[in-house]
Amino acid sequence: MRGKNFFLISGVIFLGLIGTFLLFLFNSTSIKNGGGAENVGFMVGLIAADNKEDNLLVKEVYDSLESSKSEYAGEFLFKEKIVASEFELNVKTLVDNGCSLIYVLGKEYVAVLPGLAEQYKDVDFVMVNSKVKEVKNVTNLEINHRGSGYIKGILAGELTKNKAVAAVALREVPVVVDELSGYQKGIESVDRDLAFYWGYVATSGTGATSVKLVEEYLSYGADVVFPMAESDNEVVLKLLSDRGVKAITNSSSYFSAYKNVVAAVSMDIKGELLKLTKESKEQGLGGGNAIIPVLVEYNGDVDAALKSQVKELLGKVNSGQYDMDVMVPME
Repeated sequence: MRGKNFFLISGVIFLGLIGTFLLFLFNSTSIKNGGGAENVGFMVGLIAADNKEDNLLVKEVYDSLESSKSEYAGEFLFKEKIVASEFELNVKTLVDNGCSLIYVLGKEYVAVLPGLAEQYKDVDFVMVNSKVKEVKNVTNLEINHRGSGYIKGILAGELTKNKAVAAVALREVPVVVDELSGYQKGIESVDRDLAFYWGYVATSGTGATSVKLVEEYLSYGADVVFPMAESDNEVVLKLLSDRGVKAITNSSSYFSAYKNVVAAVSMDIKGELLKLTKESKEQGLGGGNAIIPVLVEYNGDVDAALKSQVKELLGKVNSGQYDMDVMVPME
């Protein structure tokens, strides 16, 4: 009987030692961010007042963070359609789940974010396209769609021979409205008498509505067009190419297929968000203001004087010397 008890007690002790060793090993290899749940890797959060299906800016930020997880070697948590009264609870949830960096997208959060940032001093917050008062761990990030549109408008206004330009866009949503407003102001800054034709298409796909709109604008004499109707852009650009009409786009990816695309004015949103995320991971952000720069690439025979003019304007837009809230005021 004693032998059996001895082996039973020895087995229990042995299993206990194994369990203790495994528990120690697990705790020593885990990373705990922000005092919350334990996670392996760097945790990034995004809280948005809208959902990504209805808000193109939310979708741009979401897609950028989600697709670059492997590059910042971390995980990404997303909270969408969060009303202001639920913001604090959702920040706490993200922090408890280990988020050390939280992107915030919604004017509704401007008033409450500074207080929460003071509460969670070890977490970096990035306020996207809204500004909060100076707080050490809050960075205000501007994604300058109005500035991008403004540069496109300058180019279109200078390139038109018929004194008529156009644009066709998918859905009347804030990001699109901002860019179109900037486009119009850029055109007007060249010549207030230039004709500007534009319209929205409810859905993209076949391109029939977009093509119909563009054909109408061409009949009015438009000879520079900015297509921003997402999947409709290909059929619109083909039409413009067949008619010998110049186009300005958001991406240089169209350059090789469409020689009539003379310039692309874009923003590297994914690249800039990745840069901020890596900086937060490695050393912390430290607050302040940041802007995603507008980039211009050329594909056609654009006058050297115009390129020089655009370069100068680009410097003012990207440095914040041109305040788009003043130059392109929105209601």
